[in-house]
Amino acid sequence: MIRLVRLIMIMVTVGLIATAAEAAQWDAKHYHGSMCQSENDEDDLYRWYTEGTRINESYANLICPIVRDNTTNKDGVLVRVTVESEKGGWCSLHALSWPNPTSSVLSAWGAWAGSGIRVIELRLTNSFRHGHYALWCTIEEGDRVISYWVAEKLPTNNDN
Repeated sequence: MIRLVRLIMIMVTVGLIATAAEAAQWDAKHYHGSMCQSENDEDDLYRWYTEGTRINESYANLICPIVRDNTTNKDGVLVRVTVESEKGGWCSLHALSWPNPTSSVLSAWGAWAGSGIRVIELRLTNSFRHGHYALWCTIEEGDRVISYWVAEKLPTNNDN
């Protein structure tokens, strides 16, 4: 029994060290939802809130900017979007090639239904050297993007 407990403790410790090492390889940024803009630039449809959220006063597509620090990374990106919703919606994440962003696109998407606060996780396992990312969310009237978190591999990784 004692051996089993020791083995479990060793496995947990090794797992925590591996998790910490993996987390240390990522550069994460957390953006407030008010950075998201209407696809058709109809800013009169939105109200800004001091807590950094963007509430939608009619159905719309939002484009949320992502600043890319590691432009040579080809390992993709992880994005978590926090929304408050009454009805549901969806978000999509895209990696676009450079210099011609329409020549190659990689995409991931996630949807939610019902009311409450939801966290939607979108992950791309590949991306393009010197390309860029695009985050789009479609939300219903009264819904809001609270924030979005973006993590990309650090440039110190061997595969960059």
